[in-house]
Amino acid sequence: MIPLSKFLAAFKIRLDLGGIFLTIINFALLIIATSSKFVSFFHFNFANAEIIFTIIAVPIGFLFMITIGQILLWIKYLERYSDEQNSRNPAYTKIFKDLEEIKERLNENKR
Repeated sequence: MIPLSKFLAAFKIRLDLGGIFLTIINFALLIIATSSKFVSFFHFNFANAEIIFTIIAVPIGFLFMITIGQILLWIKYLERYSDEQNSRNPAYTKIFKDLEEIKERLNENKR
């Protein structure tokens, strides 16, 4: 029988992965839904303005999201986030403390 914690962890990872896909779809649908508002706000008066705006805005929006992701990689956001998360995890704290003790013992034995 699978422990409840393992089941919940497996369930959450699948939910998170599916949520990423739904975020992308939701973003595209948001642009489609608001395209008429943008067209009227910017006073585009040519034929098929909503379709053209949508065709241009969706790829630009995705490029913008990719650019933001690249900037976050450059500033090492993921590493800092993991460090912060690990510092709040008691299991990791104990492991790192034990590793430091082992390192100190090895250094003492070398002397």
